[in-house]
Order: sequence, then C-alpha cells, then structure tokens
Amino acid sequence: MFLVFGWQRYYFFVYLCTLYIYIFIMRMSFCVIFAVLMMACGGSTTHKRGAEQQPTRTQNTTVPVRWDYSVVQTLPHPTNHYTQGLLWHNGHLYESIGQYGQSAVHIMNLEGKSTRSVALGEQYFGEGLTLHNGRLYQLTWLEHTGFVYDPLTLSPTARWEYSGEGWGLTSDGTNIYMSDGSHILRVLDPATLQTTKRIYVRFGNRYVRDLNELEWIDGRIWANLYGYNRIVVINPSDGRVEAYIDLDELVKTQQDNPRRDVLNGIAWDAATGRIFVTGKNWDKLFEIKITQNE
Repeated sequence: MFLVFGWQRYYFFVYLCTLYIYIFIMRMSFCVIFAVLMMACGGSTTHKRGAEQQPTRTQNTTVPVRWDYSVVQTLPHPTNHYTQGLLWHNGHLYESIGQYGQSAVHIMNLEGKSTRSVALGEQYFGEGLTLHNGRLYQLTWLEHTGFVYDPLTLSPTARWEYSGEGWGLTSDGTNIYMSDGSHILRVLDPATLQTTKRIYVRFGNRYVRDLNELEWIDGRIWANLYGYNRIVVINPSDGRVEAYIDLDELVKTQQDNPRRDVLNGIAWDAATGRIFVTGKNWDKLFEIKITQNE
C-alpha cells in the first residue's frame, strides 16, 4: 500500500493541481483552434429558410432614400379580401386573396365590386399573383403549387410545382420574380418556371427579410415587407434597396376596422402611371402619387 506522509501530501497536491491546469489549457487550446478552423471553412452548415447558401457580404455605403407620397383618391375595398396579390390589367384590378377555404382570384372594378372570380380548393392558401405574356400566375403559401389562368375568363389552364414557400410574384415582361418570405427573390424562367437566378436583397449592408407582395414599376421591384408599414424599392440588378415609402398614415385609417390586418398589395397602371395600395381585409384602396426625393 502506498503511504503518503505530510511532505509527500504537499507535493502530491501540487502535482495534481499542475496536471489539472495543464489539461484545462490543452482543452481550451483545442477549442480555440477548432473554432478558428470552422470560421475559415465558412462556419455552420445549417441555413435559414429555403436552405439558401448566403453570398459573401460586400460593403455597400449607398443609403436608401425616403420617398414621400400623397393620396390622390380613396376607393372602397372588400373587408373579406385577405389581399395577397394585386395587379392592374385591362382597366381592372386583379386580386389574389388568401386563407384556407376562402382563397380565390377576383377581377375587381374601382367601386370595390368583384365582376368575376375563381375559387381555389379548401386545401390551398392563395398567395402572390402576376400577369406574364397574357397569362395569370398565382402562388400558394405552403402547398408548393402554382396555378395558371386565362386573364379574361379566369379558367385554370395549367399548374406547376416549386420548393419552399410561395409569397409574392411579379413580372418585368421577360422574367417572373418570386418571393418566399426570406431576403431572396427567385428569378423564374417563364417557359419552365424553374429558378434561373437569385437576388439577395439588402438595405444598406443588412439583408431585408419578409419580402412579400411584389410589383414591377418603372424598372424596379416594389415589395411590401410583411408586418411593416413600408414598401421598399429594389434594384433587380444587384438587390439594393434604393428607396422606401413609409405608409404608416394609411395604416392608421384602419384603426376602426375590426377585420384589418397588415399592409399588403401594390398595383401599377403602366399606361397612366397610377399606383394603388391596400392591405389585408382593409376597407379602403388608395391611389397614391410618389415624390422621389434625392
């Protein structure tokens, strides 16, 4: 049996303390080295919604400017329309509305009346809407299914499938742009409806998430931000937000509307330059005029 006397106990204690300190230092060194290696290799392999690989951030000193607006006219809007997509075509508003069991596409006049509509099945939650090359395209939220319609009759003509969530749609006449609630806009080939490119949207040096309803206006993509009272104006060539419009005063007009939800819905009449905005279950549709501050 090993006996430990007084002086031996002292040196044995020192030996144990030294051993523990050495082990602790070695473990900490390994953790630091591992962390450095992980940073050098790009960090975690998990990604945000959509499992999109993020691009390298670049320094962007451009500060988006605030554009002012004035209300040209106030028009009625059905409070049972949970607005998901809005566009102007051939003298009418086309509106995609959501909610399970209520989702549909409507052709509307400026008196707030639906002149024609088509309902989706109860299993679908309607989302963004756009017109491209004489056909209407509509997204659904979680069902990975898009629908194509004849814009005159609203008769369904086709459908397609996609990955991820469906939020907003717009078209520049050549490509279709799709939002999915993240900071990424997908560019779709209209012939195949497959993603050909991704646009990473930034406000200064920060990604802008919650991109929702989209509208192509004068070479730029206008987007509602879900849950915010703002519209951002995006340069499609590089994803920079060049301007924003604060519509908080319009939101305040809905304080007495018990069915109101968030701001959502942008439509552009390219022939006259008119811009219409509304919100989910709002009782008003607004025609606004923009002042582009420098």
